[in-house]
Amino acid sequence: MVAEACAVPKPAFPASSRIQMTDDDFMPAPTEMPAPSGTATPGDISGRWVVIGLFLFGIVAVGTIWFYWKLHTAPFLPLQQAIADTFDDSRPLVEGGQRKMNQNTPPTLRIVMKIEFNPFAEAEAQQVESIIDRLHDLAREHQPDFDTYDVFEVHLWQPVPEKEFVQRKFERSLR
Repeated sequence: MVAEACAVPKPAFPASSRIQMTDDDFMPAPTEMPAPSGTATPGDISGRWVVIGLFLFGIVAVGTIWFYWKLHTAPFLPLQQAIADTFDDSRPLVEGGQRKMNQNTPPTLRIVMKIEFNPFAEAEAQQVESIIDRLHDLAREHQPDFDTYDVFEVHLWQPVPEKEFVQRKFERSLR
């Protein structure tokens, strides 16, 4: 009884009916591969033209984005440069305009700027106010259409290593 439990089971198929697979069975023989045709059917596009088309599409897409960004930020470059010159390593971004024009939102001048301290810290409150006052003065001085804006918005952010950055928004009415 014990000998029967330890016995190796017999294969379901006899050894003579098993198929022996070799590495050659997985690769088709060269004679089995279809010969390349020298003529292309109408409507076929060669791979060279597909690659050239993809490169041209990429160049046009990047150029369009670059051109749009230059047009979008050009009116604010003098102010952005003045902020960068005044505040070292601030990475300023200046935008202006009216969001959701159909909802009659006020025209806003928005400045986003990096700082090295927490904008929520009570100990730095005086320094935050002086930065906002200085940004307001720079905007009045370097932005020719400053009087057309109703809202002056400042976003101060602090990068925190290995965590999300800390950001605080300040808004002043100009009317």
